[in-house]
Amino acid sequence: MLPDCLVPVPMHRKRLRERGYNQALEIARVIANSLDLYLEADLVLRKRPTATQIGLNPTERFRNVKGAFSLSREMSYDSIAIIDDVFTTGATALELANILKIATARRVELWSYSIATT
Repeated sequence: MLPDCLVPVPMHRKRLRERGYNQALEIARVIANSLDLYLEADLVLRKRPTATQIGLNPTERFRNVKGAFSLSREMSYDSIAIIDDVFTTGATALELANILKIATARRVELWSYSIATT
């Protein structure tokens, strides 16, 4: 069963200005177009900048993203797929899933482009 919408992992506006694009959003656009799914590009915000996860151990990764995200508005989706470019420990996905489930989502999946090891 396909989700109601896709939610790319958001970047903080400062990091987005530095990089110029959000790789998770670019991946999500391709998937949304291919599967004819709704893309919620701005449903979740990264409300504070976080350190890059590269080089952090699992505990540090979970601590780094704790409280970093918030919803931009109310939502009513039952099923959501989070889109991320890389899955390593799941810290980012878990933090986002918790926010989405507290809102209304009953099912949250992670769709990732690649899997990395720490």
